[in-house]
Amino acid sequence: MKKGLLLLGLLTLTLPVWSSFSIEGVLSDTCPQIHIDTVFVVNGTDGGRLSYSDTAAFRYRWTAYDREENTLVLKEEALPVDTTWVALQDSGSQGYLLEVLKDDGVVRKWAWVFDYSRHPAVIDSVSVDTDVSDRCYFVQLHFDIQADTLVYDTIGHAQLDFILDRTFFLTYDSTYWGSASYLTETVTRKVGQVADYSIESPLGNTAYTLSGDHSARTFQIESSYTSAPFEAIAVEINPDARVSEREAKNEKDRDASSNLKLSGSAPLVVEILSHASDAAFFYDWTLSTEKDFSNTVLSYKDPDFRYTFSEKETYYLRLQVANSILSEDTLVTCQKERVYVVEVMESMLDVPNIFTPNGDGMNDQFKVAYRSITDFHGVVYNVWGRKVFEWTDPADGWDGTIHGKPAAEGAYFYVIKATGNDKDENGKVIEYFLRGDINLIR
Repeated sequence: MKKGLLLLGLLTLTLPVWSSFSIEGVLSDTCPQIHIDTVFVVNGTDGGRLSYSDTAAFRYRWTAYDREENTLVLKEEALPVDTTWVALQDSGSQGYLLEVLKDDGVVRKWAWVFDYSRHPAVIDSVSVDTDVSDRCYFVQLHFDIQADTLVYDTIGHAQLDFILDRTFFLTYDSTYWGSASYLTETVTRKVGQVADYSIESPLGNTAYTLSGDHSARTFQIESSYTSAPFEAIAVEINPDARVSEREAKNEKDRDASSNLKLSGSAPLVVEILSHASDAAFFYDWTLSTEKDFSNTVLSYKDPDFRYTFSEKETYYLRLQVANSILSEDTLVTCQKERVYVVEVMESMLDVPNIFTPNGDGMNDQFKVAYRSITDFHGVVYNVWGRKVFEWTDPADGWDGTIHGKPAAEGAYFYVIKATGNDKDENGKVIEYFLRGDINLIR
């Protein structure tokens, strides 16, 4: 009766070897299995032997068998021993049945031995196929591997044949984004004996080397093949967006930004570094006041973006990076996109009514709180109408001195004129004209 085939993935087997079989006299590779006690791959059978050890002494009977269930008794131990062995048969694929003859019955154990010298694995070619619909994310590797299928079984124990999966090693350069730049490292993956293998599209140029199989690596006689150099087509971006900070602590909401929303007081200086991967060729920054980008306020073609926003408005900024001119066809273009919301906040001006220039580091200057102010002019007068301080930068303030000497405590008066970055409902620019008193207390 013809037996069915059950494919066992060697890569998924992590069970320990429960039997005490071992190979002596020749190089061997042990392949633990769950349907048979042990499978060995040896580099030639001449001079090799299969041994079995136990913690107690028993009598044993060795029988060689093949997949057609032809059997040959090799050896019987007449007296109990704790270690027994037989010479390896001159065969490329051979099963061994060991019967442990105990007083209370017979325990059967199975081992299979493949001679690698008669079943070598040869890798004839490795190529990369990018003519796939999702090539911006995955590429297809094609392997031409010449290797026999290694089939083993038991006798009188199961009605299935089993395939020993031959493991190969795929090595290539992997490029990925680190904390501040793209990094490249050489990695190795284990793959089975397959003709096609899908792998993520690389971010950097690389070549693919397939070597193996596992037993050949153990014997240091592995075959290998390296593909032609592959130029990266996938695009990745890791934008670093920031709003330039200013020193003035009295400026409100200088930067109220989050991950994809950039907002703050005008003038709002926005800088975004695209940090695109090697395959990036085409850059397009589009600034719009419409969420659907139906209008264009500004267009950049540089890798990075820097712009100063002055007027109150909510903007939408889109970055598109591609490996060629933009196209919807992924067989032509690989691209990545990121959209930011830029909000320039409305103006405000708030004047305190007291300050304490006593050198304690708290409220030592007369400063206005402001946001999105484009023009500013302020004057401080004493009670006799004499000008004691004048300033045009809202970030500055009066330190409570006159000609370098501490001013007297008491009331002072201010006049402030300023212009905001926004407009009222009639389209008129917002202007501020503020007058009041400020108390100086030491």
